[in-house]
Amino acid sequence: MPTIRFQLSDPGQLILNKDALKKELRLIGNEIKKKTQALIRSQASKSPHKASQPGQAPASWTGNLAKLIRVQVKNNKVTIIDTARYATALEAGATLNNGSVVAPRPYLSTVLDQMRPEIEKRLEAILQLKMEKP
Repeated sequence: MPTIRFQLSDPGQLILNKDALKKELRLIGNEIKKKTQALIRSQASKSPHKASQPGQAPASWTGNLAKLIRVQVKNNKVTIIDTARYATALEAGATLNNGSVVAPRPYLSTVLDQMRPEIEKRLEAILQLKMEKP
């Protein structure tokens, strides 16, 4: 998350347009969702299913991983989660009950990393704070 630092030489009141910030966060969240869905679907396989290689985005078979991505904007924060029960195991990797290891197949973090510079610029632009004297 970008850090904003500033020093006030003249006391006043800072004004943040929360509606504009909320709208921009929703737009950013929905773009991340769409790009993540496109990445997953680009790895789609037909029957028989062919798993993706470790380190690559998961290979979509049922489409649930892409369909179950949710975006929520609340308290000036955007949350993007994949509600598929196996989403975390694919994104971060996992050890199964039988001891087998599933290597990470990042997809959401891949899109976030790709979009990070654009997201930072957009947030900096929307967070242009205004000063008003009391």
